[in-house]
Amino acid sequence: MDGHKSVADEIIKLKSLLESGVITEEEFNSQKTKLLSSPETIDAETASNESKEGKVQTVKDKIQMLKPIHKMALIGAMILILFLGYISINGPILTGDNKFAYDLIVKNANKFKNPSSVRITSGSVLSPKDDSTNGEGCLWCGLSGINGFGSRTTSYYWLSGDGETIMEDDSSHARVTDELNYDQINKKLEKKLKGKY
Repeated sequence: MDGHKSVADEIIKLKSLLESGVITEEEFNSQKTKLLSSPETIDAETASNESKEGKVQTVKDKIQMLKPIHKMALIGAMILILFLGYISINGPILTGDNKFAYDLIVKNANKFKNPSSVRITSGSVLSPKDDSTNGEGCLWCGLSGINGFGSRTTSYYWLSGDGETIMEDDSSHARVTDELNYDQINKKLEKKLKGKY
């Protein structure tokens, strides 16, 4: 850097001499060319370029020096961040009976006074493999929602697997079981129904 400063200073001095008429334009250009091609200037530029290249190489070396286990950990962390981002946008990932129950409730939510308020309070799934459900499956469940008076009430229903039949039942047939994860289903329902209705 000092080499650059001294060369710049010399060129400024030469420019001043040119403007005051002490040297000619040719002499100014000749001296300027000599200054710019001097070893001191070239060394300063080379050192600057080498410094930049050295910094880039250091970063590359650090990345390459990561052990395979660290690379795997980094990839795992990135996948986890993407997964958590997906869940925060779409709600929990449901499988099996939980997904079956969720899908049926979403299909039938529009039959309620305030569809976006519908939540499951209890329920049991009858598998589509069960002969009594004609291969469609069904869900017996307690569903709560905000009624026309603004109060949350719970009623009990049979929902068919084809999503076409909803039959209200009374609580005497209540089947409160641990088969379904109500918390996860309701979190996903809240996200889905809030945007749908």
